Amino acid sequence: MPVAGTPGTTAPKPVSPTVPTRLRLGGIEAPVVPIGLTGSALTPPDDPRTLGWWGKRAGSRHGTTLLTGHTVHDGGGTFDDLEDTPLGRNARLSGHSYQVTSVEVISKGQLTKRAPALFAQTGRPKLVLVTCEDYDPATGHYASNVVVTLEQVQ
Repeated sequence: MPVAGTPGTTAPKPVSPTVPTRLRLGGIEAPVVPIGLTGSALTPPDDPRTLGWWGKRAGSRHGTTLLTGHTVHDGGGTFDDLEDTPLGRNARLSGHSYQVTSVEVISKGQLTKRAPALFAQTGRPKLVLVTCEDYDPATGHYASNVVVTLEQVQ
């Protein structure tokens, strides 16, 4: 069997970075749309079944591709059970492959402190998924965030 790179064979062509349009991760399959900053915060799309994208394109050689989505305390959000994502799970984002390397539930304050590193637009390529967690019915607010980090795989 010929080996890629030997005469008479062709190595697979790398996929160019693309604007993310769809995420598949386990039982999650959702459309992705671009979002921007409001002040220093990212606001997911209004539709709880659609994810918002900010940062690098899927498949970029450097930096973070960030997807944020809703958790709905009584169900119906794409990221309702994001904290249950197993380590090692594979994901596809618009033709690019990623693998889960960490799943964390952190306070909103910790997310703010860690944001420069988590969402860096330089460094190793990664995909970061973020949603809210720990709903408090007394206040109607979430106390924490789920942060899932995935490394790009070839």
